[in-house]
Amino acid sequence: MAYSPLGKLIRKQTNDAYRAENLFILAAATLIIALMLANQFAWAFIREEVLANPQGDVAITYWLVQLSFIVTFLFGCVVGFKPVVTITCTSSSVNIQSGDLRTAIGYDEIQQVKIISADLFHRHYRRYKATMPVINGTEQQYALLVTEHHPVVLGLCSADLDAFVQHVEAQRIPVSQDFSIENRFAFAA
Repeated sequence: MAYSPLGKLIRKQTNDAYRAENLFILAAATLIIALMLANQFAWAFIREEVLANPQGDVAITYWLVQLSFIVTFLFGCVVGFKPVVTITCTSSSVNIQSGDLRTAIGYDEIQQVKIISADLFHRHYRRYKATMPVINGTEQQYALLVTEHHPVVLGLCSADLDAFVQHVEAQRIPVSQDFSIENRFAFAA
């Protein structure tokens, strides 16, 4: 629902995903209550006429308005399209693209990479404003990239998760750590 028009509007107005989620729930609940109250208010005035002539203009207009309220709510608050997430690894960075979001995280910026459970993400990382979640769908585990500025949570399918973490770990190792002390002395002699 966060990718519905109402969800996108609220996320654009706030820079905090957790706050946007709460505001979306509040706005959707307020809209449902307002529509229900409008329905009851209208029914109180036209009930007798609709019951007396169920095929009349007033009855048809009433039911069409009810249908339009439901369709408007569904297309405004429920139906939305999540942008496709593309994660590519180059020789110098992890490139992330999801809709308008395009970012590159250099391997030298990544302080830690590990696999976390979905519970840990939802109970801990999702609540922080600084967390940048890039998730395609619901998974049991996610990849966590910890940078100096913010954590990045990537939702990869389980088949790609281990390979991605191993690749990033391998790219993070500086060349100077590959050489042992004996090798450096051997080159100096």
